[in-house]
Amino acid sequence: MSIKIKLLSIFSIIGLLLAVLGGISYFVNTQLTSGLDHMTGPVWAASDSASAGTKGVNLQLLTVERILKDGQTAYTRDLEEAMQQTQAAYDAILNTSMIGEDQLSAIESRLSNFNASREAILKANTGYRNTQPLLQTNINEFRDVLNRVERIASQNILNYEINAEEQEEEEEEQEDETRDDAEPAEEVADESIQDETSMSQVADDEAVTGEDEAVDDSVLDEESMSQMADDEPLTGEDEAVDESVLDEESISEMADDEPLTGEDEAHTPDSEAVTVSPASEPAPVMTETAEELVDEEVDEEELAEEDMDEEEEASADSDWEVVNSAGSARLALMSRAYELENFLRNPGNQATLEQLETVFGDLEFAVENIVEYINGDKQIRDGLQAGLTHKQALQKLLAENKSVTDRSMKLYQEMLSKLQTYRKHANSLTELGAVLTAQLTETVNTETQSLKEQSDFDLMLIMGTVVFGLVIMLPIYLVSKRTIINPINQVSEQLWDIAEGEGDLTIKLNTKGDKEIANLASAFNAFTGKLAKTIASLQSSIKQLASTTVKITTVGDQTENAVGQQQNQIDQMASTMAELSSSVHNVAAKTEDAHENAQTVDAEASNGRKVVDSTITSINQLAGEVETASQVINNLGTKSDQISSVLEVIRTISEQTNLLALNAAIEAARAGESGRGFAVVADEVRNLAARTNDSIVEIQSTIDELQNGAQEAIKVMSHAHQCAQDTIEPARDAGKALERITEVVASITSLNAMIAESTREQSNSASEVEQNTIQIRDGATATSSSARELSDSTTDLVKLAEQLTTLASQFKIDESETPGHTAKANDDSAIS
Repeated sequence: MSIKIKLLSIFSIIGLLLAVLGGISYFVNTQLTSGLDHMTGPVWAASDSASAGTKGVNLQLLTVERILKDGQTAYTRDLEEAMQQTQAAYDAILNTSMIGEDQLSAIESRLSNFNASREAILKANTGYRNTQPLLQTNINEFRDVLNRVERIASQNILNYEINAEEQEEEEEEQEDETRDDAEPAEEVADESIQDETSMSQVADDEAVTGEDEAVDDSVLDEESMSQMADDEPLTGEDEAVDESVLDEESISEMADDEPLTGEDEAHTPDSEAVTVSPASEPAPVMTETAEELVDEEVDEEELAEEDMDEEEEASADSDWEVVNSAGSARLALMSRAYELENFLRNPGNQATLEQLETVFGDLEFAVENIVEYINGDKQIRDGLQAGLTHKQALQKLLAENKSVTDRSMKLYQEMLSKLQTYRKHANSLTELGAVLTAQLTETVNTETQSLKEQSDFDLMLIMGTVVFGLVIMLPIYLVSKRTIINPINQVSEQLWDIAEGEGDLTIKLNTKGDKEIANLASAFNAFTGKLAKTIASLQSSIKQLASTTVKITTVGDQTENAVGQQQNQIDQMASTMAELSSSVHNVAAKTEDAHENAQTVDAEASNGRKVVDSTITSINQLAGEVETASQVINNLGTKSDQISSVLEVIRTISEQTNLLALNAAIEAARAGESGRGFAVVADEVRNLAARTNDSIVEIQSTIDELQNGAQEAIKVMSHAHQCAQDTIEPARDAGKALERITEVVASITSLNAMIAESTREQSNSASEVEQNTIQIRDGATATSSSARELSDSTTDLVKLAEQLTTLASQFKIDESETPGHTAKANDDSAIS
């Protein structure tokens, strides 16, 4: 039997076992798929829908609570998505066949109630949110009107204080004016008193008394009479006032303290009284009358001012009451807003409701005070309260605040009540979803248990099939090993013996047995026979290669020796040519250097001539500039003289100013206290004139130094101009000498150029000879290297032949199959 038939039988049995195993697996898969389709179909769909519905209800509840809390429209889209998710989930539940009719009706009813309560609470929230802008607007307007009222009252208080200060200043000015008006009347009284005193003095001089002391003063100056009146007045039986001259201050004090009258008398020894002249009596009477009139006017003005002050103080008190009430109203308004927030956080707190009412009472009381005490109320010109007075606006805003706050609180309570209802319906749906999920979970557990039992049975069936296949495979393996594997192992052992053993190519395999094994042995025998012939031919070729290599090595050695001698001779010739070329190059280089130096000298001579020409031009320009500078310095001296004239005028003005300031100071000293400010100004003017005079002295000193320096500069410039003129002629002579030098250097340059050209040609010829010699030397070197490489190559060929001989000797072949066996002795002698 051939190996093909054996293998076909083995694979047929294996295929049959696989077919049986596949049929069993298909049956198992069909059973499991049917069960899983039932679980993953209606059961899992209903369970997922119930979970999704519960999740959607909770998401709606959470989103609605966010809307109620934040009042933002950003959650509207989230709410719509949650509504769609919930509706889709419950639609899927209603369309499934896993739930009973009673449960479906309960779902529809509870879902309808849930949606209705959601719409109701959103509507209530919209109404509550609409009241918040109204309440905020009311608070803002309330605060604005309170600020306006407070600002008006504050302005009135400020005006009252300003008016009070202005009134005090006016009273002080009136007192000053009254005092100034009283001074002329006092001066008239002083003149009358002086006349009376002089007449009394004449009477005293003529009278002779026994009891009274006579005073005989023929001449009294102003100072002695004033001193006498102050220290010891003349008297007889009654006191007589004798003053010839009184200054302004003593007269004023006398008029204020004790006005003079005509009741005092001077007695003589003849009992003839000397009285004050009638002409002197009206003065003190007039003074008293003027003072009484002034006092009456002052009293009337004070009464009027007191009435006005009382009215202004009453108005100011009202304004202060308005300011305080406005602050209290603002505080009550903010407190009411704060308590409203507390109510919204805790609607069931009764204390918060009571506090709201209390705060509103405070606000109402403060507004009533403002309405009662406000002064100068006017209409509001702008804003939402335009056209109303501040009283009307406050009363209106107070009523609106009450109404809007109560409405907001009522709507908020309704919204909370509907939120509880909404949560109740949401919990009802969530509980129903939990019941459905539990039922579906029980169904899934039942189906899972059934599938597990079926899976266990199918597993036992597959294991039995596998065990049967293993039992069948054992005899198949033993038969295959004896009929297929053993012959192949025999061929493999013989091949390894050729590869790793003695390499015996004379061994032949047995060609008997199975067809495939016999063909393999025949092919192996043919391969070893052909390989033996190839090895024998290779050994013969290796021997011939060794003989040829020995001959090539001998020829290479001879060539290398000849090339070495030739190379030594070429090296000597190249060295000689190199020395000759170097000498020629040195001559050429020196010639080139001489030529370049001659060109450099020529260039430098030309540059020197140009420099001399430029120097002559610069000297001429310098002479012109020196002359111009001399003229400028002369003009500077003239201008400095003019400055001296101007300084003289300024000095004269300064001296006149100083004299005027001195006169002004004298007049200010005469004026006394009233001229003190003018005296200060005069002193500053005098100081300014003194500083101006000092500055003029410094400027004059500087101008003198400038004029002296200008004279010296003129002398230096004149000398420099003359020196520049003297330098021009020598510079021209130097230019002509440099021109002659340039011509001689040009001739030298031409000769050096000719020498350099000749030397350059010789250098080029020597370079060509040297280059050719170098090329010949390089060729000889290359030939020597090639001969050396040829010798090395032949040595490598000898080694390669020996290696090939060693490799070929590893194989054992029949000597009769070797070509050229008869020439073996000759080849062996050639190799040695």
